[in-house]
Amino acid sequence: MALPILTPVSTTTTVRLSASATSLEANQASAYPYTIYVSDQYFLSGAAEQVAFVYKRLGGDVLDIEITNQNVFAAYQEACLEYSYIVNIHQAKNSLSSLLGNTTGSFDNEGTILTGSTVYGQNIALKYPRFIPQMARKISNGFAVLSGLGGDVPSYSASIALTQSVQDYDLQSIVDVQFPQLLGKRILINKVYYESPNVIWGFFGYLGGMGALGGLTNYSMFANGSTFEVIPTFQTKLQIMAYEDSINMRISQFSYEIIDNNLRLYPVPRTTNSRIGHNMWFRFSVLSDNWIDNVSGSNGINGINNFNGLPFENIPFQNINSMGKHFIRRYCLALCKETLSQVRGKFGGSVPAPGITLTLNSSVLAAEAKEEKQQLREELVKILDELTYNKLAEQEMEKTKNSAEVLKYYPTNIFVG
Repeated sequence: MALPILTPVSTTTTVRLSASATSLEANQASAYPYTIYVSDQYFLSGAAEQVAFVYKRLGGDVLDIEITNQNVFAAYQEACLEYSYIVNIHQAKNSLSSLLGNTTGSFDNEGTILTGSTVYGQNIALKYPRFIPQMARKISNGFAVLSGLGGDVPSYSASIALTQSVQDYDLQSIVDVQFPQLLGKRILINKVYYESPNVIWGFFGYLGGMGALGGLTNYSMFANGSTFEVIPTFQTKLQIMAYEDSINMRISQFSYEIIDNNLRLYPVPRTTNSRIGHNMWFRFSVLSDNWIDNVSGSNGINGINNFNGLPFENIPFQNINSMGKHFIRRYCLALCKETLSQVRGKFGGSVPAPGITLTLNSSVLAAEAKEEKQQLREELVKILDELTYNKLAEQEMEKTKNSAEVLKYYPTNIFVG
């Protein structure tokens, strides 16, 4: 029995991938889920050429491929965004520790930085940052506050009038009186001290000072036979600090302890103490929530705190090199396989035809697409992990060691004048 000749009324509704496409066809806004890259003529040309690539790779000249050109265009855009995502994550690993606390940006729904929302400009992910140990600096600032050596928290000082027979002084209540703006805020005491004379005069004006070593045969600094040595500046600074501590501890007539911001003096101030009626001082800072900015707003609380705050937008298509574009082509092909498997899977695995039954390979396509996508992502991540700045520094060190090892076996020329 001869097969019947089919004469369909219309063939315009047949869904199949074209053998090729043009940039003009790729320039249809409806072909893309997002407007990212659609104004880039090079992207449109790449999307159009991808149609022919998918058509050939999936055997479109042998059997119809039941997806449209627009499916390929959308997959091409998704492949570009996937590549941009992975590369930006890699760059975040490289630079986050040096960018913490810096200004972040505001982004629209497509991940593009809004105009004027950041001081950096655009395409920050393409720039090579200056490396400053921001995280280490932030931690050291915290320890500096606790040790009374600065940091990023404002420091205050207040005075205590010594009163006869009064041994305990509530420093918190004293601060509440002298600093009404800090009322009710917990304080951290950093230092208790007297207001002593200028240290530099006592340091260099008493028995010859500490900046010179004399001959020990005469009295005073400029006696006959005195010798002098050049002393590093840091040593002089340490000596001055030691001299200050000596004045505060030995000349103060008092020792003290602080318990829960209550100062207790030893011995109890009496009329026999020469310091009665004089002031003692203490330096303190205010303990506040870790997420409250300081008055000047200069400590970076509202800046970058993790990779989400990095002002990285989608990598421009023109800045993706040949290696990146090849990844995009292969990833787009895997996405097209995934879409084709979903389409063919809706037919239940087979399609009846005159005299035969066509078996569709939806499950095979789905498995291949899943595996290829995973392999491509893992391949790119592995390559980028080997190219982090830390890894590059290790490679440079290894290269330097190997070069030095090779040079050991070459004779060194002896210069003869």
